[in-house]
Amino acid sequence: MSLQSLPAHARIWIYQSPRPLTDGEIRFINEVSLPFLKEWTSHKMSMDAALEVRHERFVILAVDEQTAPASGCGIDDSIRFIKAVSDKMGLDLLDRSLVYFRKGDAIASVSLSDLGNGEVKPDTIVFNNLIERLGAIHNAWEVKAKDCWVGNFIS
Repeated sequence: MSLQSLPAHARIWIYQSPRPLTDGEIRFINEVSLPFLKEWTSHKMSMDAALEVRHERFVILAVDEQTAPASGCGIDDSIRFIKAVSDKMGLDLLDRSLVYFRKGDAIASVSLSDLGNGEVKPDTIVFNNLIERLGAIHNAWEVKAKDCWVGNFIS
């Protein structure tokens, strides 16, 4: 199953890599996600789910909660999966202390503690990795800093 096959209301979680992922790492993530997604359940019900790596930085996990809602145990299972993948690759996909933004053709990051240093301005395009629905990828993921939570941390 792919993200494109899931409905816009599918719930998503976006995990971020502190550096660009290599082709081999992306292949690894895709390979190990197949059995996880096939076996991922909530209250013993299979879930329609997909995982995709975008921009060599972001691992997007999605589930159609109309087929089976993602329960606390199911969400815990997904976090354990992402943690295991992170540990195997030697990086932290669960770290939320970085904000990612467009810097020309590249994707750069800045720590939350350094967000006010002027590198990210109100019109800088940032990745709002707190969005919760797949449909928001198209209009609320890459937004001006002033138009999402990041705007609260910059002047």
